[in-house]
Amino acid sequence: MTKTDLTNERFGLLVVVRELDKRGYHRMYECRCDCGNTITVRQSDLKRRTRSCGCTGGRPRTDDGIDRGYPRAHERVRAARGPASEHECIDCPAWADTWSYVRGCPDERSGPTKPCDPESAGSPYCEHIEHYQPRCFSCHSRLDRASGMTVRMARAMMLNRM
Repeated sequence: MTKTDLTNERFGLLVVVRELDKRGYHRMYECRCDCGNTITVRQSDLKRRTRSCGCTGGRPRTDDGIDRGYPRAHERVRAARGPASEHECIDCPAWADTWSYVRGCPDERSGPTKPCDPESAGSPYCEHIEHYQPRCFSCHSRLDRASGMTVRMARAMMLNRM
């Protein structure tokens, strides 16, 4: 097998600077992140999953520097209104388990609940915290089923938000 030179190749936010000494059977590379950090990465990780030095926290960033996406929207709701577990469910007398997005926002978006997880693709959310209500698991599942979401998708989303 011929050796591939990855110098100056881009992988997400990382650019390969140079190849380093091998560690066991693994080819290692020095990479510079767009944020300025330098990290050491295995070749196999570059080709599979490592896309930054960790500066993005696994979240995509937009040109305006604001974190976007389903997980970040829920983080903003928790930061502004506290954990859902401190509120009563809006539909029943039980305590809430999660924040539930109430559809209808004109700025509604759709995206994965977890980065790089095709199973969670297409989950609706919006950036406005007033479109979220506290719900227990069972009421949240009922709402998701009514909106056409599968039980499996709803359960995965709720567990991811905790």
